[in-house]
Amino acid sequence: MKSHGQKIDGKNMMHCRRLLEMGKEIGLGMGIKVRRPNAKYLLDIRSGLVDLQSLINSASSDITEIDNLFKNSNLPEKVDEKFINDLLIKIRKKIYNL
Repeated sequence: MKSHGQKIDGKNMMHCRRLLEMGKEIGLGMGIKVRRPNAKYLLDIRSGLVDLQSLINSASSDITEIDNLFKNSNLPEKVDEKFINDLLIKIRKKIYNL
């Protein structure tokens, strides 16, 4: 674990930042974007080039924003388990040529 002199694990903080951004995008109805437009910034976090306090401040405000987005979203409270199971089977059949 690299601490970069800030008592943090840069890799974990990078993933935390990425997941918060993705959560916001989902709450805004933008779907899931795997390729990140701010990849350089995320790598800077991983390398310890971003101040810990600024990460904490932005994470705190993002969590509040995400909570509000999901409270006011039209996303269902639960997933349709049958749909997910059927989709999983369909994907596996395609991957394994069944």
